[in-house]
Amino acid sequence: MNNLKLHLNERDADWQLREADDRHRSILNALGAIVVRCDGNGLVLSVNDVGHTTQLCAFLS
Repeated sequence: MNNLKLHLNERDADWQLREADDRHRSILNALGAIVVRCDGNGLVLSVNDVGHTTQLCAFLS
């Protein structure tokens, strides 16, 4: 029974994380601007959909 509870809790947590990711992505795309997330060394970690549909390299050079 405990294993089933743990499994259901993990599935719920996964679903909540996916929902949060979807909301976050929607907000970033609704901005209409390029949003780039980089680490401390300047390595690009993510780009929103607007950035993918433009010539992002022209903005970064």
